[in-house]
Amino acid sequence: EEAIGAYQKASELDPKFAAPWNGLGNVYYHLGRYEEAIGAYQKASELDPKFAYPWHGLGIVYDDLGCYEEAIGAYQKASELDPKFAYPYANLADIYVEQGRDDEAIKLYEKSFELQPRAAPRSKLGYLHLKRGELDKAVPALEEAIQLDPNAYGPLVNLGIVRYRQGDGEAGAELFRRALERCTGQGLYDRLSRAWLRAVTGEKEQGPAEMRELLESHQPPASLLQSFVTDTELLAQSPQPPAGVEEMLELLRQRTTTPDRLSTARATSWRGMGLRPKVMQA
Repeated sequence: EEAIGAYQKASELDPKFAAPWNGLGNVYYHLGRYEEAIGAYQKASELDPKFAYPWHGLGIVYDDLGCYEEAIGAYQKASELDPKFAYPYANLADIYVEQGRDDEAIKLYEKSFELQPRAAPRSKLGYLHLKRGELDKAVPALEEAIQLDPNAYGPLVNLGIVRYRQGDGEAGAELFRRALERCTGQGLYDRLSRAWLRAVTGEKEQGPAEMRELLESHQPPASLLQSFVTDTELLAQSPQPPAGVEEMLELLRQRTTTPDRLSTARATSWRGMGLRPKVMQA
């Protein structure tokens, strides 16, 4: 509320200043007040038609609402206004992954990383290559993500799956153990990830037991569970998958129905990055 008041005061003092309206949009978005966020971003873009950040904010709101065509247009407008702004390229790539436009998504992840080396787009690129079976391309992208953010467990998990798929179970198991050490958050996704990692690193009783308890007590959305199904299916395709994979896969499939609005691709790609799904700009 203090932030809202400060931004409103700034806009009163200088009615032609676009930045406070963009800031208001960011605050409203994080409060879940989407209609007000859209209005604030639109006001900012009206005051400064060359200001890229409000268009990026609009893209994020439309993206969250599932209005993907509007989100695509907003991200593209932000990139048009500021071609060196890295975030809209990566966010647009996320949508293209959901739409099956993988080749376009790969180019956009590469563009975003070229403009601003960050772990998130590199990890998402590596995971996309993994899902496509392009293991040799997945490895360098995931290794770069790990170097950029050594505390993130997501790239370690994904690289572990790659190593298992390549027939190097020893390296895969070590990567899973490292991921488990870093998976210390208390959010539902972190807790599900810990249970999954324990199940595939030899804790054949504790891992599945924790997963069952979380499924019973929290009833995670289907899309979130589907992301774990996808990962487990990828791991199960290894020449010698770790013990416990089939049990985990059966357990997860029993609880997975039609995915809800939060897509499988988006839920999986966020894993362990230690970042918000989308990054706002002031």
